[in-house]
Amino acid sequence: MATVKTYIQALLDRQTIIAKKFGADLTGADKQTRVLNLALLVLIAVLIKTLVDKGLITDAELNATLNAARDDAYPDEPLKPPPIEVL
Repeated sequence: MATVKTYIQALLDRQTIIAKKFGADLTGADKQTRVLNLALLVLIAVLIKTLVDKGLITDAELNATLNAARDDAYPDEPLKPPPIEVL
């Protein structure tokens, strides 16, 4: 079974590619942003490990889903946020 650190790396690798598709290079972010991002990845990795350890998903299923997300097309995010719609 993979470790939490292994899942963090798998998420980070794919996240970097997806972020570039959105138009951002996360490796150049300031320290606070990088730490926040990694902290969130740790929490997600813990959840993933729990699901895998309980046999709810397999590493193969996880990798296939992560690869599908990585390979999908994403639009570039605009520099200026769009206006907020009032409901």
